[in-house]
Order: sequence, then structure tokens, then C-alpha cells
Amino acid sequence: MKRYWKLISIIVVVIVTIGTYYVQSAVADNAYPAFGFEHKSGDKEEINDLTLDANYREGTQGDNPLQITADETVYHDEQSYFDRLNDFYPTKIKELQEEYRGFMRGKGATPSQFYENGSMLIYANVDSTSSGNHAFELEIMQKESSETTAFKLDVPASDNIQSISIEAIQVMNHEVKVMTRNFSGMDPTGFNTQEDMHVYDVDVANQKITNDEVISPNLEQNNADSANGTIINNATDEDSKAFMLINFDYMENSQQEDGISYSEQTGKEIIAFNLETNETEQLDLPAELENSAHTAVLHDSTIYFSAITDTDVEVSAFSMDSQEIERNIQMDQLEAEAGQPHMQIKDNKMYLVSSHKDNDVQAAILVVDLDTGDTLYEGTIEQQGNEQVAYDMDISNVSIE
Repeated sequence: MKRYWKLISIIVVVIVTIGTYYVQSAVADNAYPAFGFEHKSGDKEEINDLTLDANYREGTQGDNPLQITADETVYHDEQSYFDRLNDFYPTKIKELQEEYRGFMRGKGATPSQFYENGSMLIYANVDSTSSGNHAFELEIMQKESSETTAFKLDVPASDNIQSISIEAIQVMNHEVKVMTRNFSGMDPTGFNTQEDMHVYDVDVANQKITNDEVISPNLEQNNADSANGTIINNATDEDSKAFMLINFDYMENSQQEDGISYSEQTGKEIIAFNLETNETEQLDLPAELENSAHTAVLHDSTIYFSAITDTDVEVSAFSMDSQEIERNIQMDQLEAEAGQPHMQIKDNKMYLVSSHKDNDVQAAILVVDLDTGDTLYEGTIEQQGNEQVAYDMDISNVSIE
């Protein structure tokens, strides 16, 4: 009889827990304001596929994640119990899970591990053993037939690598390009981990790695002890790029009188890696663009940078061919107080969305035609309803389906 009482107790706890969740959700329902896209000019259909991920705060309360589209506002607290379990997944991963449920089963939630175009979906993972060896696990699905090919490849010179992070996947010249950041132990000072960017060429038909291209930071040239490398135009969709931009932040180690060590940034550098030729080129950026490297977005052979001025935002178009700024576009619709805007490019259109909004700061949405420079849509993000409360909202991600 005791065992039945234990079972009954467990069932009661589960029912109470779930019941409490739905009561709290009901109480929370409509507790937060809805937000919408307020149209100012242009074609409203330009933002039909726009999704904003944000965090909402009132007073000293913690962040409440939400998602805003042209049709609705959905808060984390308003979702069902099971939807909330998957709420941490990025929008791109959620879309892949919905469309390719079987392929996505058991796979990670990092968008940089996936590549998708009209005919295939690719996933790459790193399998690391306790002995220090590393191997790539690749899985490729042909969309038309749903046929999947999976294989494993040892990473070259694996013994010298401490850990590997997959930064991006591309397809070029019928080969899969796996771009990684490799950590190779401590530097001579024992202060920083050495890291290099690698591009591995994978011959899928013969299931082998045909080339390992290393892009190393120029420490001596930049009077630095270490460098942090990141890919700043990570393309995970069908917009394959001929170039991959790699940003190196150079750091110098210093030691205070009390013996505490710290790092200070001494400079930065953007390197363009040609995925077709496996050649690298250091970009000669004007001084005014160096501090905007983290905002860079690549389209064809033009890199777009955004910078906050005293009153608004300026977008600069830098040509990789001429190594010069082709044009500066003053975006006076974007307030400086609204923070560094998010920039996304799709179908030859640039989407710009302010990164912050509160009662006193207006968050704007712009869609610009890159060929003509015309503004196709202009609008703002507005709190809906008559009752206005004091709040802060940070937009963390922008995606276009």
C-alpha cells in the first residue's frame, strides 16, 4: 500500500506544479503591454516577415523575453509549458526544427553549425575525446529526396589543438567549407590562450578533408600579446558569400603594481578570406571605421558599417575593390539614444532596427533598397493600448524569414 501512496503523492505533485504554472500564466496574461510596428511610410508588406527578439523590463524587475512580429507580441511567460521548454532556441533553429523535425533530432542549437540552401541542409559538430583527439561529424540532407549522408573525419594536427569551435559553414565549388576557431593552449606568458581561425575544405563525395587553411593574427605587427578572432558576417542561409570577414581584436598584457594582470586592447584588424581561392587580404580600413568593425555586414563586395553620431546613425559603404568608402548614408530616422542598430541584408534590401526602446526613446525600423538607396519602408516600434507604463526594452536579434 505504501508504494501506491508514493505514486499518488508524485501524481499530486505533478498536477499541482502544472496547475500552479497555468494559474501563474493566467495571472501574467495581459500583464505586459503589446508592441506593434507603427507604419510611417512605404510598403507595409516589407516587414511582414520580420521577427524581433527582445527583453522587456519594468522598474527593478528582471528581463522578460518576448518576440514581436507584424501580427502579434508573445511573451515568454505567456507561452505553454512545452513551448517554454524550447524557448531558448534561436529563431533559425526553431524554423529548422519545425520543417525538418527528423533531421534536427538530437542536434545542437547553434546556428553557426548549420548551412541551408535550396537543395540541401548541412550540420557539423566536433567530437572531442578525453585523449585530446578531435573529429568532425558531418550530416548532409538532400531536400528533394530526404536522403541523408553522415560521416566522421579526423581533424588534421588534432594533437596540437586544445578545443575547436565551429564558427560557420559554407558551400563553394562543390565543397563544404567548415570555418572554425581553434584554441591551442597557453601563450608563452601563460596569460592568454592561443587561437587561430581555420577553414577546412571537405570533399563530400570522397569523404575527406582536402585542405586546412590557417588564418593567424599578426601579433608582432600589432604589438600585441594575444588576439581574439571572430567571424563578423556569419552566413547560415542560402546567401553564400565568396568572402568571409574575420575580425581580430589585439590585446596587450599588463601587470599592475599589486600583481594583478589585465588585458588592454591595442588595435583591431579585418581580414577578408576568399572562399573560392583560399587567399587572405588585409583590409585597409579608414580610421573612422575601425571601431565599427563589430557592426560590419557584407553584401557582394561591399561592407556596410554603422556608427552612432551625436544625434543619429551613419551607415558607411566600404568597397573591397577600391578599398575606399563609396558613400555615407545619414539615417536621421534612427536616434542615437536608441543604440547601435541591427543590420540584416536579404534580397538586396537592408533592414535596420534600433536596439533599444523606452518611454522617451523611439525605436525605428527601416528597409532600404541597396541598388537605389530608396527607403522602401519606415516605421517605429510602439507600445499598444491606452495605459502606458515606464519600461525598458532591448532588441537582441532581428531575423527575416
